[in-house]
Amino acid sequence: MEFVYLLVILAVFFFIYQRTSSRLGSGGLASLLVWGIVICVVVSIYNAGDRIFQNKLLGEIYEKVQTGISNEQVGFRKARDGHFYVDIIVGGVKLKCLVDTGASDTVLSQKDAMKLGIDPGVLNYSKEYSTANGKIRAAPVILRDVYLSSYYIPHLEVSVSAVREQEKSLLGMSFLKHFDFFIKKDILFLLQK
Repeated sequence: MEFVYLLVILAVFFFIYQRTSSRLGSGGLASLLVWGIVICVVVSIYNAGDRIFQNKLLGEIYEKVQTGISNEQVGFRKARDGHFYVDIIVGGVKLKCLVDTGASDTVLSQKDAMKLGIDPGVLNYSKEYSTANGKIRAAPVILRDVYLSSYYIPHLEVSVSAVREQEKSLLGMSFLKHFDFFIKKDILFLLQK
C-alpha cells in the first residue's frame, strides 16, 4: 500500500514540476524533485523497517509458541478495536477473552460459562464488583485445567457475571498474576512465572 502512496506523491511532484518549470527554472525544479524523492525514500525505509522488525519479532514469537518450551514469551497483537484478546482452553473448550489489566478478577460471560457446562441459573451471585458502568454481581467458580498456548494453570478462580448482556469474558489480574507481562509496539507479551 505504501508503494501506491509513493506513486501518488511522485505524481504530485511531477505535476508541480510540469506546472512550475517555466517560473522556477531548471535549478529550482531539480531541487524540488530531489527533495521529493528523498522524502519518499526516507518514509519508505522507515515504514519498511518497522514492518520488517514486527514480522521478525512475530516470527520469533510464533516459533517459540510452536516449540512449547516453558519460560518463553508468547505475544498477542492488539486488535483493531484497541484491545488485546487471548484464546484460552478450559477442559477442551476454546474461549476468546479480553485482557483487562484494570480488573482484579477474571469474569466469564454467561455465554462462555454455558460453553463450559456451567448453568448460570443455579449459581450463587455472592460477589459484587464496581465497574465503569456501575455495580454488578457475579458468582465465584473454579476452572480446572486452563491452557494458554503451552502454558498450564491447574485451577483458576473466576466469577460468572450476572449480566446476561456481557459479550466478552474478561481476563483480569487473577489470571495475569500467573505471568510476567508487558506491552511493546502493540504486542502484549506474556511469560509464565
